[in-house]
Amino acid sequence: MTEKREAVKTMVTEGYPIMKVCDLLGLSRSTYYYQPVQAEESELQAAIEGLAGQYPTYGTRRITHQLRRSPYRMRVNRKRVRRVMEAQKLLRPQKQRKKRTTDSQHPLGQSHITSQPEL
Repeated sequence: MTEKREAVKTMVTEGYPIMKVCDLLGLSRSTYYYQPVQAEESELQAAIEGLAGQYPTYGTRRITHQLRRSPYRMRVNRKRVRRVMEAQKLLRPQKQRKKRTTDSQHPLGQSHITSQPEL
């Protein structure tokens, strides 16, 4: 993409119209005009570290909720919080769910199955 964008820039400086150059190279005009923005995350990282230290059992959902509350009042996405927590090695391991079985060979099941009422 960057090569195409650079080619469009050089052709536009030579006087060609942007719309025709973008169509010729197969690049959308929105891609040509797009300028990525790098967000400053040092404040977010510090807040997450503080909350993770204060609440070591909290995961991304609860940390995000805390960041949206009173002392911080941050507008932050849970996926962004997860990415920052993962980079800082603050993610909690997920709990393993207990496996349920339909094994009827356990003692309780056998006693109920084998006990037949007498007639």
